[in-house]
Amino acid sequence: MGTAIKDVFNLTLVSEIAAELHRAHTPFDATAFVAHSMDGLDKLELTGRAAHIADALHKYLPKPFSDAAAVIEAALGPELPATGEIGLIQLRYMPHLAFVQKYGLDDYEASIRVQEELTKRFTAEFSIRAFLVKYPERTYAQMLAWTGHENAHLRRLASEGVRHGRRTYTLISKTRVLSWTYWSG
Repeated sequence: MGTAIKDVFNLTLVSEIAAELHRAHTPFDATAFVAHSMDGLDKLELTGRAAHIADALHKYLPKPFSDAAAVIEAALGPELPATGEIGLIQLRYMPHLAFVQKYGLDDYEASIRVQEELTKRFTAEFSIRAFLVKYPERTYAQMLAWTGHENAHLRRLASEGVRHGRRTYTLISKTRVLSWTYWSG
């Protein structure tokens, strides 16, 4: 029997994330972050593991959020190629995006900037939706701008970030209604 996808979040990966963050910001307590992240991790499923590690990021990254976002950006690995298969290891950035979604909602600029960088390595399609809800006009305008971006992953984010199963998103402004629907099979 193969390894479960959730098991990508294990001691090895959490330690790698800790080392990357420590290299980017030496006051980052990598040892405490790993201990916090691993405590109870084995009992959780994939998204629960990402959320649990996101909470550890919140505890050990600097405050305010903009400083934490700068550390995350400085710790990022190389961008994905424009085309080709994406391996499971790219899931390593799922906790980073869960962190942005949960703790970055009150800092729009820093959150959009770090999601822009993270989506070049994984995808911010889930975390961006919280910003569509809280800042519909600004986020929609940003996503429209990304549709013309030279980076294929940002163009993909502009498309995938607005779809959510059978839900319909409607943005109401003073002058118009912006709406889109995605129906999954």
